[in-house]
Amino acid sequence: MTLVEVGCELCGVRHYRVRFRRAPECVPTSPGWRPERIVECLRCGFLYATPQPDEWVLLSPEGAAASDASIRELLRALRPQPPGRLLVVGPAASVGEAARRLGWSIESVPDPRGMPRAAARFDAIVLCHMLEYAPYPKAWLVTLRQALTPNGLLYVVTPRIGRPPLGATAQRSYYARRTLTTLLEAAGFALLSARSSPWGGPLTVVARRARQMAFLNEWETAPTPAPPRPSLKVVVVLPAYNAARTLRQTVRDIPPGVADEVILVDDASQDDTVAVATQLGLTIVRHPRNRGYGANQKTCFATALAHGADLVVMVHPDYQYDPAVIPQLIAPIREGQADAVFGSRMMKGGALEGGMPLWKHNANILLTALMNVAFHTYLTEYHSGFRAYSARALRTVRFEQNSDNFVFDTEIIVQLLAAYQRLEEIPIRTRYFDEASSIRFGPAVGYGVGILWAVCRACGHRWGWRQRWLTPRLDSP
Repeated sequence: MTLVEVGCELCGVRHYRVRFRRAPECVPTSPGWRPERIVECLRCGFLYATPQPDEWVLLSPEGAAASDASIRELLRALRPQPPGRLLVVGPAASVGEAARRLGWSIESVPDPRGMPRAAARFDAIVLCHMLEYAPYPKAWLVTLRQALTPNGLLYVVTPRIGRPPLGATAQRSYYARRTLTTLLEAAGFALLSARSSPWGGPLTVVARRARQMAFLNEWETAPTPAPPRPSLKVVVVLPAYNAARTLRQTVRDIPPGVADEVILVDDASQDDTVAVATQLGLTIVRHPRNRGYGANQKTCFATALAHGADLVVMVHPDYQYDPAVIPQLIAPIREGQADAVFGSRMMKGGALEGGMPLWKHNANILLTALMNVAFHTYLTEYHSGFRAYSARALRTVRFEQNSDNFVFDTEIIVQLLAAYQRLEEIPIRTRYFDEASSIRFGPAVGYGVGILWAVCRACGHRWGWRQRWLTPRLDSP
């Protein structure tokens, strides 16, 4: 076994300070190995052992299996996902058995040397107490990313820094939440959650395969397309308030044969919205009093689910969004690649071209950037009203506990992220004109404050302040 000096895996430099040095008489001889020195990178703070063996060595008799807390955390993240193919790497047989009972197809390998090399094969990979022994963790994570389907999930369980003490095991690297997050992002993953017990439990991280990035092109391969799903019942819902002038045009532009049913929920309109909807033969639900935009959506989704919808599309009946692109909106859900799809006005410059006011455009960008940072996502917009949801996604989240006003749109995305649902976007164009409903400046300020409060609550939930509205239903069909 040859030992070689290595640099920092995160930033590549070799400027460090020694955090642990083993006494010469305590260094084990071959075939065993324990770190002689554990150092901290002066640039990024990453802890790693140097020198290291130049080959994969896993000689840790005290290597821990997945703890009960880790298993519970992993299963909590697995439950909202449609069962698929799961690869378990490392001593996590109990995780595999529990996932099998949830309907997952399981493959397991004791260490990464036996990992299947097929690209885009697994919907989720569980990496249990393995990353800390990898000689080149970033390159290995890229290989794992390649083995995942688009939007596939990675679950990592690794000892927290100080548990066990430095130098006690054959670990090559030691991870804190910050350094593990940096490593995952560098390998092309988007962090969804990171938790550890304050009483010394392992660090458990859930990450999603991010979109393809330029610096990963050399490792990318064409993903294997998922087989098409069976025929789905598509229900289009129209949350309406004083939409009589534009309703007929909106319904007329829905492509023939796309929707099995169109449901209009009238929020106590003062015009002829209900009369026009009756003439068009729509399914109508009426609120006896005006309850707000969010409450209207609650009724829309609950009614669509009660009518047996497999896929729910929300279109504003004010003709601001173009219903002609509904087939493109629902395609990722039909193909099994997403649980929710949003039409983005910010992609390809569609918002300003459609007449969006500049102040609203800039505020949209600012709030979206803030939420992307908070939730480690890559969405271009959180505020569009043109959306499609799978019925499973709607049943998984507790949307009935959301706000009754415009903040509902943001809160349901936060709930979907907390439930590890797969989100996608398509570019759309929008129209701004007198009849199109649009939030005014005063209410927009309140909307922005509501978004900030939702972000704060979501961050608190992720950091341990558990909130019921963000807890997914684990018994959803």
